[in-house]
Amino acid sequence: MPLALACWDLGLAAWPAGVAAELSALVEQVYRRARAQYGDAGGEMLPIKLYQDLTRTSLRLPTPPHT
Repeated sequence: MPLALACWDLGLAAWPAGVAAELSALVEQVYRRARAQYGDAGGEMLPIKLYQDLTRTSLRLPTPPHT
């Protein structure tokens, strides 16, 4: 899913009142930061890349050794 569409969907999810809306609004902000950093066409996993780049830390699980 393009990042621009994910931001749109999150904006709709943040509309209702309540705690879920507050959390959705926070997630939407992270997605918007990633969209500003990487552009509209990137995938929905770019917010993870944003945090990896900001912290210079890989958030991927280690690849298990082949047996």
